[in-house]
Amino acid sequence: MTAAEINAILGRLKMRQTDLAVLASVTARSVNNWTSGRWPVPRPIAILLRAIDQGRIPDEWLFDQVRTT
Repeated sequence: MTAAEINAILGRLKMRQTDLAVLASVTARSVNNWTSGRWPVPRPIAILLRAIDQGRIPDEWLFDQVRTT
């Protein structure tokens, strides 16, 4: 997954980098490194984001996870 792809998905989902950091149990700096292209997006994160983007994981469940973590 490229930086452009992760940024596009985050934009479509209206998800902030900090939300992804909480969901993925990583630092906001790590997410920033992915979205800027400095670091490659880890495969499990890319799979998760694609599944969310394709509607395979309900938005309600996703945002509940972010809020309760």
